[in-house]
Amino acid sequence: MSQDSRVLLLGGALDADSQMLLTYLKDNLKEPVGIIAAASSDPRYATRAYEDLLSETGLATIDLDVTSDNSLYQSQSEALQTSIGQTSTFMFLGGNQQRLVDTLQYRGEDSKVLKALLDSYQSGATLVAVGAAAAAFAPVMIAGGSSYEALQYGEAIDSAYRGLELEAGLGIFTHGLVDQNLARRCRLGRLIVATAKEKQRFGFGLLEGSGLMELAKQGQLLAVGDEGFLVVDMSKTELVDDERIFSVKGLQVHFVRPGAVFDTATGTIILQAAKAPAHVSDKKGIDFDWLLSDLQEEYLRNQQAGQNLTLEVVSRSADGVGITLDLQVVRVPEMRRSARE
Repeated sequence: MSQDSRVLLLGGALDADSQMLLTYLKDNLKEPVGIIAAASSDPRYATRAYEDLLSETGLATIDLDVTSDNSLYQSQSEALQTSIGQTSTFMFLGGNQQRLVDTLQYRGEDSKVLKALLDSYQSGATLVAVGAAAAAFAPVMIAGGSSYEALQYGEAIDSAYRGLELEAGLGIFTHGLVDQNLARRCRLGRLIVATAKEKQRFGFGLLEGSGLMELAKQGQLLAVGDEGFLVVDMSKTELVDDERIFSVKGLQVHFVRPGAVFDTATGTIILQAAKAPAHVSDKKGIDFDWLLSDLQEEYLRNQQAGQNLTLEVVSRSADGVGITLDLQVVRVPEMRRSARE
């Protein structure tokens, strides 16, 4: 792989308020930016919106026109293959992560379009995944379910039942599972359960207006944007995950603030120089207390009348950039087959 190859995962949709991220994109992406809106339910509308936004930022774009409706045709297009070969930055827009995977793979095999994109990436291109597309970049994709459902029901039998939904991802980002819109949609709980279920060391929680960039030194991840990202580290946990209980003790959660780097080889945060680069913010609106209290509130909010379910979260230690905690949920076995309404 080229030293210029990059993966940039963004926690949510970009808009006019995403100035820190847009500045980072302008300073670090090569033009034109090839847009792939395959995850969107309305790819043409989504593409136009991003063309306008990136144009206002000063970035030229090209619509690669790869959608769920035309993917088989586009796999045979020599013109598309040529466009991909001449493009150094690709942006995968958000929407539905399963739709993106189904577009770029067929029966678990990479399509010609995906192979061409990966060849370009291996040769030095940058792949940018927005929102749901970021989740799809992991080897195993978090495809659905709320934090409450993941904690209370575990993994769903299938999409008709309540619980955590896991599916095969694209496997481009190999350092762990990824979840997006972590704060706004209260997804810390499902990230913890998914990481435990898949026996991964790391789960990465992307915050809105923020993202992580994999640096040239493989395994080092730079936090950019307003807030940064979270890392769930399961390496020192005591785990119980069965029909009656979900319990993790000694769970480490790192908060990688903008401008800092997380090293996956050591599981530690490398703090950058005191002067933050222009593409990061000193905004710190989200912290551990906010995330944990929001998780507990969602759990209580989703309980049905007459239930006596408990979510216990005990913080052992915290220093602002890291926390060690114990989390336990008592499950009701007969509820595991509860169908979605």
